Amino acid sequence: MCKRLIRHAACLLFLSFHALAAAFDWHTPAMDSRLWKISKAGQPDSYLLGTHHVGRSGDALPDNIRRILQQSDRLITEVAMPSKPDAAYSRDVAAMRGRAFQNGGRKLSSVIGAEKVAALKKRLSAYPATAASAAGLDDMTPWGALMLQASIKPQGFQTASGIDRLLARAAEQYRIPADSLERYQDITRPYETLPTARIAELIAANNRHPEQTAAQIERQYALYHSGRLKELMRLSADSSEYGKGLPPQSTAFWQNWLEESVLLPRNRAWLPKILNELPKRRNLIAVGIAHLPDENGLIMQLRRQGYTVEPVAE
Repeated sequence: MCKRLIRHAACLLFLSFHALAAAFDWHTPAMDSRLWKISKAGQPDSYLLGTHHVGRSGDALPDNIRRILQQSDRLITEVAMPSKPDAAYSRDVAAMRGRAFQNGGRKLSSVIGAEKVAALKKRLSAYPATAASAAGLDDMTPWGALMLQASIKPQGFQTASGIDRLLARAAEQYRIPADSLERYQDITRPYETLPTARIAELIAANNRHPEQTAAQIERQYALYHSGRLKELMRLSADSSEYGKGLPPQSTAFWQNWLEESVLLPRNRAWLPKILNELPKRRNLIAVGIAHLPDENGLIMQLRRQGYTVEPVAE
């Protein structure tokens, strides 16, 4: 249970911290659609889909996205999402999970404080999907606990119904090959170097104000699925209403960490693989919508490589 939650939370944390990134240019290019067509003369057309990692129980893959998938030769997601994990996938996830527990024999409560750990454990225990993981919390590293915390969601919300997961299951149904842009171990590296004091501060703030995280998830979901993407970008550019308990200097720290340690390196690392795949076949590339905007987002990077990347009306 803990292994699955950590790998899901790895993706969710990106979305959570995006809300703190005021300096990130969420408005370039204008987010007119979550679906973008990628084309270049002499190459097959591909599509870039900005996804939302959290869904509601019972959500289904939108019909237009399903049609694009059926017309594609390959689905490419951030990380592998097989319903039946193979040996390589299992090793990757196990290695990531192992690092989350490499705490040098110290208890988490001795590192960030027993009160913070007790409060987080109580929150984890109250949520069915994370209750089983609460018992091992004190054996985790601070960054591992931070990632596990991101698994706590409002009632009825789950990563299993996120667009990425729905696409992965549909690709298996249609026998469409799937690939990924990175391994689970790649996701966690920026978290492993985070200062313990900053992690403790953020966990404490979330313990004191758990309602703001739930409200933020619900609002982001509503904006994404209603097509109000520009409003979603505005919320991502300034979500100060969800920043209770964090001083301004902490907000600035997370902003810089997100831009310099997460988004920029991730987008740059993905681009070579995307460029390698585009000439070969029709791809549907599905990544979190936060990876689309900004001058260093995937849309602008592809345009600088000579590709036409245009929004598709939905």
